[in-house]
Amino acid sequence: MQGYASTSDDFSRRVEEWMDTASSEVRHAVRYIDAAVIPEVRHEVGGALRLLAGHMERWADKLDPDGKRGL
Repeated sequence: MQGYASTSDDFSRRVEEWMDTASSEVRHAVRYIDAAVIPEVRHEVGGALRLLAGHMERWADKLDPDGKRGL
């Protein structure tokens, strides 16, 4: 019966170590996303929105070439 208890303790210790490692990896991933990914996404989205605005402006000019219905 003693051997069974030590196996359970060993399993519990391994699970705890795995959870510590997983937690550390998640924190590392979040720091990387905050530092590298989010600023790049913001930059790319800003450029895409500017490009889209230009396309929409040209489309509006085609739909209403005289611009009589401005806001």
